Amino acid sequence: MREEMNRETETFLSSALFRKRILFLTLTLLVMGTIFWFSAQPATESQAISDGFLAWILEGGVPLLSALAKAGVFQWLSIRKCAHAGIYLVLGFCAAMTAGTWEEQGNRKFLAAWLFCVLYAGSDEWHQFFVPGRSCEWRDVGIDACGALAGVLLATGLCAFRNKRQERGGQRV
Repeated sequence: MREEMNRETETFLSSALFRKRILFLTLTLLVMGTIFWFSAQPATESQAISDGFLAWILEGGVPLLSALAKAGVFQWLSIRKCAHAGIYLVLGFCAAMTAGTWEEQGNRKFLAAWLFCVLYAGSDEWHQFFVPGRSCEWRDVGIDACGALAGVLLATGLCAFRNKRQERGGQRV
């Protein structure tokens, strides 16, 4: 019995599913670390980073965003809020893809991934309360939650598409 369990464990550890799980878990942790790093910046440094990013966009760093900014679609404040939603979209996607590597729990695993992101957003805002010149803005948690939801929905759709394609081909990872 023990040998059989060891063989099953070895097979799982060398499987593509295990490698995907480790990849997306690592990406999730890296995104969380990035969010924590940005949140740990004092207000003056955070403002300088935002101003530098806005200048880069206006200089054509991202052509579509540059055109929208020059047309007056964006204000600098909304760029900061888009950054909130954007980074949490990435976190939601990575967390949901990590959750998607488990077969159990059906779609509840994706809800759990979103709730995880919302809790992380809340802890991130609370963390900012202790950073010089920063504040705890609960409205940002709402923005972060919307970004995370978009990422989770994107990952859920991608997993559903992949599963349907694999079922048609007679394969299931």
